[in-house]
Amino acid sequence: MHKRNRFKRAVTLVELLICLILLSLLVVFAVSTLDIAGSAATETIKEYGKLNAYDIFLDTYTDSVKNAYDVTVSDGENGKNTRLTLITPSGTHSFEFIHNRLYIDEEEALKAKNGSFSYGDGYVTVLMQPEGYGDIKVSVAPDISPDSTPQFPPLQDVFLIGIRIVTPPNKLEYIHGETIDTTGLTIELRYNDGSSEIVDAGYTYSPIKADYSNPLLTVTYVKSGRTMTASIPLTVHRLLTDLVLIREQDQKDYSVGEPFNPDGLLMKATYNDGNSEIISSGYVCGDITSYPPGSATTRISYTHRGDTLSVETPVNVFEVISAVPTQKGTLIYNGKVQSPEWNDYSGRTLVIGGTTVGTNAGKYIATFTPADYCWWSDRTRTERTVEWEITKAGQTISVQSETVHVHIWKTTTIDPTVTAVAGGTPVGDVGFSSDNTSVATVDVSTGLVTAISPGTCTVTVLVTGTDNYTQAVRTITVIVDDHSYSSTYTVDVEPTCTAEGSKSFHCTEPDCPATTGKASIAMTPHTYGDWVTDTDPTCTAAGAKHHNCTVCGAREDGTIAKLNHSWTSYLESSATCTSPAYYYDRCTRCGAYSSSYASGSSLGHNYRVSSSVSATCTAGGSVTYTCSRCGSSYTNSTASLGHSYTTEVLSSATCTSDGRSRSKCTRCGKTTSSWVSEKAKGHSFGSGRLTSAATCTSAAQYTRSCSRCGKLDTYSSGSPLGHQWVYSHYNRTCRRCGLTV
Repeated sequence: MHKRNRFKRAVTLVELLICLILLSLLVVFAVSTLDIAGSAATETIKEYGKLNAYDIFLDTYTDSVKNAYDVTVSDGENGKNTRLTLITPSGTHSFEFIHNRLYIDEEEALKAKNGSFSYGDGYVTVLMQPEGYGDIKVSVAPDISPDSTPQFPPLQDVFLIGIRIVTPPNKLEYIHGETIDTTGLTIELRYNDGSSEIVDAGYTYSPIKADYSNPLLTVTYVKSGRTMTASIPLTVHRLLTDLVLIREQDQKDYSVGEPFNPDGLLMKATYNDGNSEIISSGYVCGDITSYPPGSATTRISYTHRGDTLSVETPVNVFEVISAVPTQKGTLIYNGKVQSPEWNDYSGRTLVIGGTTVGTNAGKYIATFTPADYCWWSDRTRTERTVEWEITKAGQTISVQSETVHVHIWKTTTIDPTVTAVAGGTPVGDVGFSSDNTSVATVDVSTGLVTAISPGTCTVTVLVTGTDNYTQAVRTITVIVDDHSYSSTYTVDVEPTCTAEGSKSFHCTEPDCPATTGKASIAMTPHTYGDWVTDTDPTCTAAGAKHHNCTVCGAREDGTIAKLNHSWTSYLESSATCTSPAYYYDRCTRCGAYSSSYASGSSLGHNYRVSSSVSATCTAGGSVTYTCSRCGSSYTNSTASLGHSYTTEVLSSATCTSDGRSRSKCTRCGKTTSSWVSEKAKGHSFGSGRLTSAATCTSAAQYTRSCSRCGKLDTYSSGSPLGHQWVYSHYNRTCRRCGLTV
């Protein structure tokens, strides 16, 4: 059996050394360098090196190991294997001596970045550097007999081994050149004996003033001849001081309502740190969608950290002619001079030319040219030609009927009426023709139609036209009818159950004996009487029956289906937690039995909570369930709850500074580092107030203020009025400003 002795209490260094001395483990140091960077399957144990003694103590500056609250030393089988287990707030760390060799749990090995063996003054030290911890040292004393007094290694002098920024300064955001303020900064000093302390003074820092090119605050602490540093990033901003247009946009010409396209536009921005940069994006363009047609300028504004500067760039705005005009409606020859009306034409946007009037039927060409600051939808301004037309006056032919039926023994006459659409006198002769003279012929002059044979043909009526009148054509369908047979059969001879009948289609013309499609009618089926039972059926055998035709006496035999068993179910055994209920059936007619069978499903376990351990933010719990019927049970582990963070607002955003927040656990009170929860809002400028009217040489000046912080902003709008010159023989004078040149 594997024997273990455990004790759950805090252990002093001396007690731990005494317990380990009693293990009487003798080993020989064999390896001087150890690499702990390898990986293996979880929970496996890997040998890392040999030690030459058995006195062990832990020495570290990290709280997670220093503040261990449970140390367990256990003997292995036959006293050969010994495990040292150190339980800390961060987890469990185990070291095991198996057959006088040191082992470390794989989980601990995976945390280690590196490790090594070293020795001096008779002591061997295993040094590990796990992620998230400080140095963990395992020191082993020289060989000591089991009966001797343990010898402890000498402790080194306490000295500084590292610093860490615990609380950052209250202010982490600056303008370039602004003096650094470290108010609120605290740092942790870590020492080689595992101790630490928090201080808020005694350090130096750099830089003294915020530098945009190096946004990093470095803290330096010097103690006992050792210098340690720690850094934290800063947010450093520059101020915009000048903005110059160095390249105009590629697109100068725009349609009315088209937004400004800044592609190709470049500006140079200069900042308070003396540096400048080319601005190709991130600016705000003026709205030109409401500009009327003509030449103008638009404003380009660039804002950096609340400071806005503007430049102006020229644009040309054109009204779009959506479509080339087309003739509206139709002009028909009437013997008078006519001019067309036009779709999509406006004298404001287009200049018309070419031929715009006509008298005779035919086609004419007009021209359209865009007016000033107008262009076609394809952004061109070239002249477009448009064809318009006066159509020929038409003639119409009317007839009494478009379809004429003629029997082969009859004739009929087509008598059309010809009318001129324009009110003139119809011109040309009227002629008739047939497209199938084998069906019917027509007299070319009189329109007399003579039926030849059954079928269909088309008779065409044609009136010739002139330059100003169209020809007229009308067609009449002539159908020469043959016999007209009914769509349903007429029974000539009725059928019986012993002989077929006959039927045919008869001509619908009165007194016509013609028939077609003669066909036979199948014999009728026998007309049987009621069935007569010959033999009754049983559960397992069919019965017999017969009936006879009432017309000819023919007999037909049949069967009566067997009755089958009439089963009734009986319970054989009831259902349990793991087994369903079983039943058997018995026939109510013949008394036959069926084999037993399962019905439904097992009841399943009726588990109820019998015990539980609640989970915390960092530790899991468990719930045990027991069946109320059969007593079986199982236990489920529950995960730790994890922290339930809520957001805590530390500061609200202003026009120029971000708002910050942090998270705080509602269960245990743990807090996180703060973050930017709301970006600086930027200035909210209202409408400008005129402070200086426009003059001949300068644009109007306006002033506006931020509704949130009151910051004032002055800008120009519009263009200078320009001089209004009055000329004399020798000079010119401006009417507005009086300047004489």
